[in-house]
Amino acid sequence: MDPKENRNHQKRLIIVTLILFITSLIYVKLDSLIEILLRKEIFINDEHNEYTRSWMNPPVPINFDIYVFSIANPGNVFKKSKPKLKEYGPFSYDMKIEKEILSFSADQKIVKFYDIQSYYFKYGQSKGQLFQQVYVINFPAFAMASMVHSFVSSLPFANGLYPVVFGMLNAFFGSHRETAIKKLTVGQLLHGYRFEILDTMDKIAKPLALFGISLPDTGLADNKFGILWSKNLTRNGPYQVFTGRDDTNVLEMNAYKGKQSVFELIDKFESFLFRISFKLFYNRNLEFYDESSCNALNGTEGSALGLNVERHDYYIFQDDLCRSMKLTYVKDNWVNGIKTYRFIIDKKTFSSPEKNYENRCFCTDPSDEDFCDGVLNLFPCLKAPFGLSFPHLLYAGSKHKNSVLNLNPIVEKHLTFVEIEPN
Repeated sequence: MDPKENRNHQKRLIIVTLILFITSLIYVKLDSLIEILLRKEIFINDEHNEYTRSWMNPPVPINFDIYVFSIANPGNVFKKSKPKLKEYGPFSYDMKIEKEILSFSADQKIVKFYDIQSYYFKYGQSKGQLFQQVYVINFPAFAMASMVHSFVSSLPFANGLYPVVFGMLNAFFGSHRETAIKKLTVGQLLHGYRFEILDTMDKIAKPLALFGISLPDTGLADNKFGILWSKNLTRNGPYQVFTGRDDTNVLEMNAYKGKQSVFELIDKFESFLFRISFKLFYNRNLEFYDESSCNALNGTEGSALGLNVERHDYYIFQDDLCRSMKLTYVKDNWVNGIKTYRFIIDKKTFSSPEKNYENRCFCTDPSDEDFCDGVLNLFPCLKAPFGLSFPHLLYAGSKHKNSVLNLNPIVEKHLTFVEIEPN
C-alpha cells in the first residue's frame, strides 16, 4: 500500500473511531443532558416563564364526569330494608384549574398560591341531565346532627343533655320538613340548594350572641349545600410548593394552610455529566389524624409528579382528603401515540389496618375495623360524617358491600389510574 494512502487510511480510522466514541458518549449521557436542559426551563418564577404560565392556566382541556346514585326504595329503607341503588350519569363537565400566585420566598425557591377550580356543565354532550330527580341521603342534616353531637359532648353533663338536645333537634327537623332521605334534582345536588334550617339558626344565633354564646360554624357558604357548590370558583389552600430553583423538586409540597414539610439543601456538586446532592429533611405535619405518618405532607400538589418521572411509587397531596395519596407504577403504556407510565391508587389504600398496617391512624375507630375496610372516614378532614371509597365500593369489605344492593364493582372499569408522560 502506498505510504500516503496508508496515512490517509489511518486518519479515516481515527476519525471514525472518534465519531463512534463521541456518538456513544452522547447516547449514554443524553438523558443527563436532557435533564439538565429541562431543569433550566421547568421551574416556577415571578416573571411567568412558559412553564409558569402553563402551570397557572393549563392549556389541556379536562373532562370531568360525575355519576350519581339514587335510592330506588326510599320508603322501604325506613323499614330497615337495604337501600337499592340506581346509577345515573355521566353528568359531564369541563373543568378548569387556575393558580393564583400570592407570593414568592426571597430566594425564589418557594411559591405560595391558591388553587381555583371551576366547572361548566356540557349540556349537549352529557348523557345525564340536571333535571333528573334522585333520592339521596340528606347530607347537611346528617352533618348538622354530627356537629351538634360533637358540640354537646364537649359540655358538662353531656349524657343528660343528649336526649333533650336531640329531641329538640328532631322537632326542629320536622318543622322544616327535613327527613333522612331527600328528593332532589341532580342540579340541586351538584350545584347547591338552600338548607333553610340554617336561615332559622342564623336568627336564633343573634340573641344568643348577646349572652356570649356562639353556635358552631357549619362551613356552608350562603347556607347552601352542593357537591360542587363549595368547590366551584373557591380558593383552595393556600399551598406552598418548591419552584424547582436551585435543585429543589418542582411542585413538591412545602406547606398547606401554614402546616409545613420542609427540606433544606445542605450541599451539592453538579457538572455537565452528573449530579450529587445531599438533603436533610425536617418534617412538620398536618394535624388531621392521630399519628404523624398519616399527617405527613408528601409528594407534589397533584398537577405533576416532577421532572423525569421513573418507574416507582410517587405521592400527591389531595386537599379534599387532607392527606397524601400514593401512586403505584404498574406498566408502560401508549396513549394517542405518546408513551406513558400508568400509575394506580393501590387497592390497599383504603383497606383496614389488618390488611394494611399503614392505615392504622386513618381508622378512627379501631374497635370497628370492618368499617374502615374499603372506606376512608373523612370526618377528621371535613368535620362531617362523610366517607370515600373506590367506585361501586370496589375492594371494600363485606360489611359495606352487604349493606346496599345493585352495586357491581369491576376492576377494569372502576380502578383509579393516571397516565403520566415521563419526560
